Amino acid sequence: MSNEIGLFFINVFAAYGPFNVINALWAQFAEFNNVLPEGDSLNSTVNLVYNIANLLCLFAMPFLHKCRKLNDFILLESMLILAVILLLLLGFLYKVTINNKISIVLLSVSFLSGIVGCFGVTYIFPTLSTSDKQKSAISIGLSLGGVTVNLISSIQQSTSTLLFSIQVFYIIASIIQVITIILVAWSRYLALNNKKHESEPLIEQVNDQAENQTKKQVQKIVSKYYGPMAIFCSSFFYYFATPNLFPYFSKNKSWRQTFNLLVSIFNFLGRLITITPITRYINRLEIIVCILVIFFIFEIIICFVHVHEAITATAISIHMFLAGYMSTIAYYGQVQKEEGDDIEDKIKANKQYQKNVSISNQIACLSASVCAFGFCKLIDYVK
Repeated sequence: MSNEIGLFFINVFAAYGPFNVINALWAQFAEFNNVLPEGDSLNSTVNLVYNIANLLCLFAMPFLHKCRKLNDFILLESMLILAVILLLLLGFLYKVTINNKISIVLLSVSFLSGIVGCFGVTYIFPTLSTSDKQKSAISIGLSLGGVTVNLISSIQQSTSTLLFSIQVFYIIASIIQVITIILVAWSRYLALNNKKHESEPLIEQVNDQAENQTKKQVQKIVSKYYGPMAIFCSSFFYYFATPNLFPYFSKNKSWRQTFNLLVSIFNFLGRLITITPITRYINRLEIIVCILVIFFIFEIIICFVHVHEAITATAISIHMFLAGYMSTIAYYGQVQKEEGDDIEDKIKANKQYQKNVSISNQIACLSASVCAFGFCKLIDYVK
């Protein structure tokens, strides 16, 4: 029992940690837009830099897999420690610029946070997400980080003046990250119930449990290319609008913060609901993609035509709920190989599927960032 609990919480905290930096950065965009030279275009610039780092890191992954000498636990903890350093740098040096034109520290932290996040998505998560409970834990952990930092940011910006400074916000985020590091280590301790396990890499334990789980049940079959295509559409629409277009939805800083909070909460709820039996009945990804396209077009229109913020907030909430739901059932769908019933083949096929989806997701993120960067420049030119 303690072994299962340990593995579950390793996945929750492993998924929470790598994206804590970029989540904390997004949560402060409303303030950064006011004090940094890039202004409203900062959102799209940061996202572009972040996803360029994702792509570069993606190319390095095959090399890391072949040359790996450390086990997954040490690699994960190293990334989480790097995230703490980045949060502190961001909190105390975010105002440093080059010629008062380029926010060099903020963009550098964005680049490095992209490496940390991509490392988690393409290296750690496919390794860990090999059973039902582990997939649910990862999906919950991914969105929980955004909810946490945005709630703290909402408290910070709940009055006309900041309740506490940006530096204090990032100190709090750093403390949460340190707690995450401790909890990952504690969870691993729970997962290792004897000395034999203590000397094994985490992947071996996860695979042992995954094999037993796979023998008991077979997940629904997801096409080899169907899932990656769905993830590409979902991620493209998500990252094009979030948070690139928020400054153009409303000039009111409090509404921008509200949009950020709604994104994190409803994306979390969309992921959370996938642990219920509802996925048996609502799993037509092409229908969800069509709905996402409608909301995406609406969000493009309101960049040019004023719409009441409450309507915009409702559209964002539905969009992000569906994006969280679809990305979870597509990203973590099991793949059953057509030839034979060998358990090892199924586990191998599942890992390969998740790597393919990870690549599709990263390409979508970069494409969305490039398109959004150009689109925001167009809006600035038109207005």
